[in-house]
Amino acid sequence: MRNRRVLGSGFWRVLGPLGGGALLVFFLQRTGDIGNLVYKVFLGRALSTLDFGAVDPVFSVLALLSLPVAILFQVAVKSLSRLRAMESEAQSRALVADMVKVSALGSLAALLVVFFARDLILSRLHLDGTVYVVVIGLLFVVALWQPLLGAILQGQLRYRMMLITPPLKTIVLIGLVLLFVGGMDLGLLGALIARAAASIVALLVMFFFIRSSVVGPHQSYATERRVMFGTLLPMTVYLCSLALLFHFNRLFVRNFLLSDSGGYGAVVTWGTIPAYFISPIAFVLFPLASAEHAGGRKTHRFFRQAVALSLGITAGCSLVLAIGAEPLMRRWNPDFVPYAKYVWLYGLSMGLHGTIQIVSSAEMARNRYRFLWFLCVPAVVMCAVLYAGRSDATVLSVLMVVAATHGTVLLAYVGVGWARRLLSPKPLP
Repeated sequence: MRNRRVLGSGFWRVLGPLGGGALLVFFLQRTGDIGNLVYKVFLGRALSTLDFGAVDPVFSVLALLSLPVAILFQVAVKSLSRLRAMESEAQSRALVADMVKVSALGSLAALLVVFFARDLILSRLHLDGTVYVVVIGLLFVVALWQPLLGAILQGQLRYRMMLITPPLKTIVLIGLVLLFVGGMDLGLLGALIARAAASIVALLVMFFFIRSSVVGPHQSYATERRVMFGTLLPMTVYLCSLALLFHFNRLFVRNFLLSDSGGYGAVVTWGTIPAYFISPIAFVLFPLASAEHAGGRKTHRFFRQAVALSLGITAGCSLVLAIGAEPLMRRWNPDFVPYAKYVWLYGLSMGLHGTIQIVSSAEMARNRYRFLWFLCVPAVVMCAVLYAGRSDATVLSVLMVVAATHGTVLLAYVGVGWARRLLSPKPLP
């Protein structure tokens, strides 16, 4: 047993905090991703193409509607990591308690939003039936609690607590979707109910594990609150820009290329794979770099490792998708074969998206916000270009605009980095 502990500690030292944390989060999150992939693959065969094309847009709508809470909690991630680095446990508990209150109030607001905007939501998603309003409202509430728990785990670097919930959620999700869609033939409605129920089970289990983050002495975090207010506007711009880059194209296709929405859903299903590999790196980098910066230490080595890994993953996954997408689609659902040639391009965009997150996370952790101009403006321009050309849009044109936008953002980041190095004062000999 002792040898195992020594081996484990030595393995962690070789990987370092970024590599070790990313590797652990990678394996934990991949369990959930495997469940989502099985979920999507099953639905791609069980649902009609139009119903399958609604799955991703439904969750995109929920992600956009829950942005205000997600922004607050991502700001809190940085503060939780700073408080952890300063060993301010009582202040951290007080912050987490306030985050719970925000989620509770947000849940009530979410139900009201879905109720009053029900006609707009259903018409934009091309769904028919008031029962969808109830399910979407439930999913919206879940979407407000998931960022809370994720922020606590991320900010306090409590990755080992994720050992149980992803596998549990995967088992429940697959079991319920087989029951509701395969057995009871509830179609898209059954698929959404299964997703909501699996998420609720995972949330309840996770609450049990994080109770120590709330229970105990509380202390005012007024000083940290001022720091959070200073981060709120940059974080809002950052997450809103990322949300547009990630979700707008999916909603655009569902609204203006409805007949292609099923095929586009297939492209998204497999093209998102690079993000599965890259997201753990960004997840670990932000709180780690924030803590290092708060302690007065440099973060360059973490940043270089993260970018190199991300670009390597992007290139490798894009090549594999370019070669393997067509035979994969043919075995999965022949209706999706015409869209196989687009999978690598979406995969390239998702890989670049992950790299953008890594660079942005490193900058945000060091309280540098000028880069946001080079993220926000291209994201807004992308949406404007797609909307202006909606009458002549095709799947290929949408994907080319999305890929070009991600490439533009990354090139702008590189240019800013070079300019910063050129203009920075050189040390005297």
